[in-house]
Amino acid sequence: NGCKDTHSKTIDVYGIDAAIAVPELICLPHETQLLDLSEGDTTIVAWQWSIGSTEQNPDHIFTEDQLSESENILVELTLTDAAGCEESTSELVEVYEPETNIVLDGNQIICSGVELQFTASDISQLGFALDLDWDFDPFEANTNSDSILSVLFDQSGVYTIYLNYEEAGTSCLGSDSINITVIEPPTALFSS
Repeated sequence: NGCKDTHSKTIDVYGIDAAIAVPELICLPHETQLLDLSEGDTTIVAWQWSIGSTEQNPDHIFTEDQLSESENILVELTLTDAAGCEESTSELVEVYEPETNIVLDGNQIICSGVELQFTASDISQLGFALDLDWDFDPFEANTNSDSILSVLFDQSGVYTIYLNYEEAGTSCLGSDSINITVIEPPTALFSS
């Protein structure tokens, strides 16, 4: 018979190109706005962020309880469009703490009356300046610069020198401390 029939139907296929913008490197706590940069073939109608928000571009404060075992934070976004299609994406936020360490010019166990010099770098591992704040109570200290501290230990006991610091480029905070044990010098006794 050779009869043929053709039928065609147009089918619309929708998709979502999911993308987000999150900070790459932070210290905690850190306040930021997460940005949805996604594009869809139809209207995106729902956002579900792993931080619990359903807003498109939520403000969020990252805290230590969000850290993974790798000491980073994984941010995920699941999107739904008007056709009911879903797409997800994720980005890793690296978390760090600025570091500087107290360096002691001498021993940690000393006799009373000894002056020790403490130093610390005033530049973080990212190259930002650190605002150093030494706490050496109850002793008087001579500060030659923010990164050099001299303390005269004239009383016996165990003392802790604290160094708190803030990174200028990020406002990230950090601290370090060192214990110093001060003993009375021996008293020489002579008998005749």
